[in-house]
Amino acid sequence: MTKIIQTKNLSKSYGKTQVLKNIDLKIEQGEFTAIMGPSGSGEITLMNTLSTYLIFSQNFL
Repeated sequence: MTKIIQTKNLSKSYGKTQVLKNIDLKIEQGEFTAIMGPSGSGEITLMNTLSTYLIFSQNFL
């Protein structure tokens, strides 16, 4: 399968507040993935970072 999204140790902070910490994610072509969590747990931040809307704090996509 072809990887269409892959992250390794992805992190994002707003000032001193770390909202994403060391996220490893691999999504392959044809795969369905759900991002779920309680309100305020970083789902939208993750999606915005993956779409390159936000600049991540460290490491790479």
